[in-house]
Amino acid sequence: MQLIDPYQFRDLCGSARSLAIVGNAPCILDWKNGARIEAADLVVRFNRARTAGMEEAIGSRTDVLFVNAANSLAKAPPPDKLSRPKCLVCFVSPQGVKTFDVGPFREWAGDVPVLLSFGPDLLGLPAAARQRPLTSGTYALYTLTRLLDLERLFVTGFTMFGAVAGGAGKYWDEPVPHAAVVHDLDHEAQLFVALLNGFTGQLETTEEIVQLAAQNGVRLGAGDSAGRVARPRALHKRIAEGLAWRVLRSGMALRRVADSK
Repeated sequence: MQLIDPYQFRDLCGSARSLAIVGNAPCILDWKNGARIEAADLVVRFNRARTAGMEEAIGSRTDVLFVNAANSLAKAPPPDKLSRPKCLVCFVSPQGVKTFDVGPFREWAGDVPVLLSFGPDLLGLPAAARQRPLTSGTYALYTLTRLLDLERLFVTGFTMFGAVAGGAGKYWDEPVPHAAVVHDLDHEAQLFVALLNGFTGQLETTEEIVQLAAQNGVRLGAGDSAGRVARPRALHKRIAEGLAWRVLRSGMALRRVADSK
């Protein structure tokens, strides 16, 4: 891999004063935010994101792609074919380094520069009883809001896999991930919202972020749903997503009990 260090990454991104963080929830196609995303100094996407044919809703540019080491050519084409990022950031766990075969990831990353590091410790945030790594979205939000001197932050496309309305899967045709198996999503939502609430610049979000914050006792404001497309989700899908999240949340709580000593 073409590896870069944190200082090279800072040199690549350090001048940014505005940031767009674009998650993969299906609801990002409900808004025409392409121009807003493109106007940011730095555009961040995740894993196997793609933009072709959806530019009006989600833009086309990708500056940084936060990815996990489980990506491979068996799962998707390489990033330079999907989102054409300038660099990748991959946070790994010590356990992953011990047990994971990085070969398929190396092949998938190709010639795109990679910042490879252990996940950051989220200092200064409420402690949560989580036992598993965070998602790339939360790591990205924490890292970039501390590394950069940001004046404006736009965040869209995060439902914590169905905790709020907006879809539990991906905005492209891909099966719903088994995120609850590898993450403590209920506690992570609290950390994600705390990070947004602590941002001191101009914060703009779409309405699923406002709902996620309200669910965790934080008021971020009215959100911004300008340019919303008239594409309401079917009632049976909303009911199924709500029930699925309740089952997942109960499962995560039981898993923590089983894991405790």
